[in-house]
Amino acid sequence: MVETGVGGCVVTLSFNRPAVFNGTPGIEMLMTSEMRVAVDDNDARVCIVTGRGPVYQVAEHRSNREFDPVTRRHAAARGYLQHYFDAFISFPKPVIAALNGSAYGGSATSISHCDSVVAV
Repeated sequence: MVETGVGGCVVTLSFNRPAVFNGTPGIEMLMTSEMRVAVDDNDARVCIVTGRGPVYQVAEHRSNREFDPVTRRHAAARGYLQHYFDAFISFPKPVIAALNGSAYGGSATSISHCDSVVAV
């Protein structure tokens, strides 16, 4: 669900679930985990985050049948997204959001924590 690509000094992390607009429970934590791996990559000088398909990410798109709004709200109340946002804020290398489309909900907040945002 999160695709990692490495090219030279660039690590690209892509939300890769375009059928549900890259929004599925847990995808933020997968992105957080991949960002932690990129931090430890000594060759990586910059991280690009992007999405596959027509949008960057729509958090919990309603066409996603796996979505449980009660569980999600409860998890968010416990700081579920705080770890996700902190990954962007504390990332020691430049983070560039390559917006391939719309960003809604938590994904819009996450891009506000990037060093640069580029429409692609």
